[in-house]
Amino acid sequence: MHSHNYREPGAFRDQVVLVVGASNSGSDISREIAGVASRVLVAARNWTPDAGVGKSSRPYGERANIYRYPMVSELAADGAAMFLGGEGVPHVDTVVYCTGYRYTFPFLLEVGSSEHDSCAGQGKDPDGAGGRGSSGGADGHSAGGGGGDLPGERSEPPQVLLPHVPAVPCTGASSLPHSTLRVEQQRVGPLYQHLFPPALAPHLSFLGLPWKVVPFPQQELQAKLVARCLSGRARLPSVDAMKDHIERFYRQLDEQGMPVRYTHMQNAEQWAYNDELARMCGEDVPRTTAWRKQMYSESSLAKRLLPETYRDGPFTPEDERAIRFAHEELEAQAARLTAERPGWLAADPSLLAGSRL
Repeated sequence: MHSHNYREPGAFRDQVVLVVGASNSGSDISREIAGVASRVLVAARNWTPDAGVGKSSRPYGERANIYRYPMVSELAADGAAMFLGGEGVPHVDTVVYCTGYRYTFPFLLEVGSSEHDSCAGQGKDPDGAGGRGSSGGADGHSAGGGGGDLPGERSEPPQVLLPHVPAVPCTGASSLPHSTLRVEQQRVGPLYQHLFPPALAPHLSFLGLPWKVVPFPQQELQAKLVARCLSGRARLPSVDAMKDHIERFYRQLDEQGMPVRYTHMQNAEQWAYNDELARMCGEDVPRTTAWRKQMYSESSLAKRLLPETYRDGPFTPEDERAIRFAHEELEAQAARLTAERPGWLAADPSLLAGSRL
């Protein structure tokens, strides 16, 4: 099965389960399944040098029954599994693929699918089950021990084009066809601020593309900016200025050696990006508060140090302060809403039931 279809571990009781991919879903699912399974084998492209893999893998988890393995090379009809390097196990009962996803936009027309079309998206990526051996942010999109869960981990669809929008001829590798929307190695674009195709802004926008971020606050800002641009409360730069911004951004990624598939990966850059969205929305939209950044970094560290229990506490004094600031911000927002819309809270007082420590 794919992690998309995973719901609960009970079905894996007493089984030998192979989990392919060790990022967020791979890590979480393998630990849940290990509570009932006989053994859990986690296969990934890369592990940290001291992790130990295969026969030398040191079991971990609450029941010490999770084992690290290299990437799978073969699955046999009789249930045997072989791994890169030649090791194998005689039988696995179930395979759970935690191998990431890809951006897809079925409402767009596909063009340039010929292998000879130089405008079409080219290059293939592995299956998303590799990684770097460490957990990133606690945000649902961070690499952790073996990849997966990340966009850019599957082969990209061909170039896509909006209906009735003429394609700009591709004149070489350095050209940037700003009227043409495509997904190329998981780069959706060209988009200004990961949102707007310049020639069609603000009437078309793509929300939620950045990853390795705290998604909901960012997507709220994205939605606010789109709504204000459509209503005239906010304005975008000229088409030429947006094109120039995209070209500078792509050039910066190239200079940093960043793979194309990581175009929408932000991590620490999410805060500056969020603040720019807020600035574009207007002075009434607040910038990122310090407690959000602190909570992100603290939870990321806790996830690496205490992967089994980091969600449950105990909380550090820094955690407690961040939680207090979060509740204070919630109460301030509630007060603002009450002033703007009297009686909104009366219908459901439970909305603020957990706002006080």
